Amino acid sequence: MTYRVNGGTALNFHIPGVGENLRWAAHSCNGFSGGVKTEEFFNPDKGFTSGYDPLWEDMLDKHEEKPFHCMVGGGDQIYCDSLMFEPELQEWANADTAELKLKAALTPEVMFAIDRSVSADAH
Repeated sequence: MTYRVNGGTALNFHIPGVGENLRWAAHSCNGFSGGVKTEEFFNPDKGFTSGYDPLWEDMLDKHEEKPFHCMVGGGDQIYCDSLMFEPELQEWANADTAELKLKAALTPEVMFAIDRSVSADAH
């Protein structure tokens, strides 16, 4: 089926037929997180000639051969990568060991920063 959002580019989605197996794929953010330089994914010298990393090239090729009906993705909304940039969490984020992180105090300021970051990621 083809659809458009607000009159934009025509997009397609595929529905399995009666008796056809559902083809689905799952993915995470695949390296696209707060600490990754996304411009590296547009670097022909590193093999990224299309602007997509090899995992997505493979997914697009497989979808072209036999379309996926559903993709289930995780990412920043689940991982909350933006928390690593909150000023109130820098001491915790930069702690040398997991033990130090576990002993860190959950102050009202830290709780406010967590709520602020999670609210921003949800939008």
